[in-house]
Amino acid sequence: MSLLPLWTGLLAGPVAWVIHLFASYLLVPVSCDHATKLPLYLVTLLTAAVSAAAGVWALASWRQSGVGDATQIGGTGGRSGFLALVGVLISGLFTVLIMAEGVPNLFLNPCH
Repeated sequence: MSLLPLWTGLLAGPVAWVIHLFASYLLVPVSCDHATKLPLYLVTLLTAAVSAAAGVWALASWRQSGVGDATQIGGTGGRSGFLALVGVLISGLFTVLIMAEGVPNLFLNPCH
């Protein structure tokens, strides 16, 4: 089993969240100057999509590992399955966090 989807599932969500946090702060003056919230919406949707896609990729790796059907947990298959499952959970958590951080953009004016 390839390590790329396992590590992507673990790290893409937190990295997307950090990018969302910093980009949102940087885009507030731009949104205020142009009187549009579109950049804030786009950065939220893009980073949430990246985090969710990493979770889907980790889920595919978890299913491929066959850990859910195995009676023996140990070995490389068990470790890969565990890592993939944690990647699914972490990506899901950070996808929800990114979307929750995007909710105030629906109601608050960036100029105030």
